[in-house]
Amino acid sequence: MNRIYVKFTASIVVGIIQLLVLSAHHIYNDMRILQNNIQSICTSLPLLQNAAQRLQIDAILLQEVWHLLDGFLKLRQFNNTITKLRNAREGGGVAIITHKDTKTVHMKQYEIDGLEAVWADVMCGSIRTIIGSVYIPPGDFKAMELFDTVIGNIISSHCHVIVGMDANARSLLWDDKCIGIAQYRASIKMGTSLENIINKYNFDVLNDGSCTYHSGRYSSAPDVTISGGLVNIN
Repeated sequence: MNRIYVKFTASIVVGIIQLLVLSAHHIYNDMRILQNNIQSICTSLPLLQNAAQRLQIDAILLQEVWHLLDGFLKLRQFNNTITKLRNAREGGGVAIITHKDTKTVHMKQYEIDGLEAVWADVMCGSIRTIIGSVYIPPGDFKAMELFDTVIGNIISSHCHVIVGMDANARSLLWDDKCIGIAQYRASIKMGTSLENIINKYNFDVLNDGSCTYHSGRYSSAPDVTISGGLVNIN
């Protein structure tokens, strides 16, 4: 498993675990959301189960789940998985998994062709929010446009939204390692597109800038978690 980003919403504890190491800063603790670009749920399931239990996670947002064993995924103490997988294609795929103590409704009306995304209306304690898991392939500007449309539809009916996404997008808003990258690169242009969406809907970026994968001098674009209507300032 690469890295797991832990978000507590409405919000929000932000933390990072790598394998069994945990660092977290508690802001609120009404709902706990774990986000991870998991790159094959089949090979990472034991670590995911361990992290979800230790951190007392309420909802899990996964990207790049690839293929599910027998097309089905079940974690102990969690509801059935909401997924959108690729048909006859490798890679990709997204999933939402919520704890059995949450009230969860699959919001199928927000799923559209051309965008790998799943959505759920989740009630946990006093917090109710729409949560989404989204994967946008590198340079897929059409998918980014569709994401913009879907977010607009969601916030027209719902005040609270959290989206965990692998957008393959780089921006100084969430990625200080992108300084010096040429502006014509697709990842930078994708970042600009996502910035525009964040500003358009007055969303907040919850990331701490840590990249999803780092090796030597290479650092990948961070996965991004954004929210609307959830951040409270004391």
